[in-house]
Amino acid sequence: MIMQEELKVSVAMSVYKNDNPAFLKESLDSLCSQSRLPDEIYVVIDGPIPKELETVIESYCSRYDFFTLNYLEKNGGLGNALNIAIINCKYDLIIRMDSDDICAPNRIKTLIEEYKKEPTDVLGSWTLGFFGDFENATFSKYTNKLSDFEIKKNIGKSSPVSHVSVLLNRNSVLKAGNYQDLFYHEDYFLWARMIKEGCSFRNIPFFLVYVRCGEDQAKRHGGRKYYAAEKCLRKYLLSNKLISLTSYLWQLFIRFIYMILMPPKMRCFVDKKFKRKYISSEEAKRIIEENKKACIFL
Repeated sequence: MIMQEELKVSVAMSVYKNDNPAFLKESLDSLCSQSRLPDEIYVVIDGPIPKELETVIESYCSRYDFFTLNYLEKNGGLGNALNIAIINCKYDLIIRMDSDDICAPNRIKTLIEEYKKEPTDVLGSWTLGFFGDFENATFSKYTNKLSDFEIKKNIGKSSPVSHVSVLLNRNSVLKAGNYQDLFYHEDYFLWARMIKEGCSFRNIPFFLVYVRCGEDQAKRHGGRKYYAAEKCLRKYLLSNKLISLTSYLWQLFIRFIYMILMPPKMRCFVDKKFKRKYISSEEAKRIIEENKKACIFL
């Protein structure tokens, strides 16, 4: 058990050559303007990166003393980068952050306060998705199940925890074998292995991360390689009795249609029309303002 009076957190982030420098700056701005600053931001530079990205990273390292950089000679993928980060972060509580998303200003403090109330191996939150410029974006919301029981019950349907939102207990992640490569499924595969190890899960009903959504996101979530990763994951769930044979067959059938039979443009259409819960700009602004106000009271 981590002593509560000594709670410190690392933020684990990976940056690679195709990341957008402007998006990375927005992401780091949101981390460095938190109501409760991180104790460490551990950035894995996953292979050679262009000068523009290097300049952004160097500008933050010169202003803040809590950055730790780890330069990898070759790009090894997100799973490998996060595996390295989990092992090498200074602190045992680790917050995940993508290089193009934006933290609500109360994110770190809220996660720490919630962890103090009920220590959890994987503590996630709800998220807002946004398209385009954040100030004039179209928003959707993602509201995963909250309790440990509901999360584990739904592990066979889809990833029940938003990867970009989580606070992780390092020792529990390592007990489950740490991050492993599985083509866009590194997080889902980790949750499955952590459930097998008896780890605890919880989502909290606060929109603490604003997730940048690309128009071509659904295109990446298809094809034979992606489907093969889905099949591998679901074989693991079935073999460890985390799902039933009926669930295994049904979910693979649905995914075969969506990932193999549907052309990319149709997947994008289905994703936008049926998988996203769009909200009005007024509701999005209300959520964002509530997060700003929460900084005063936390």
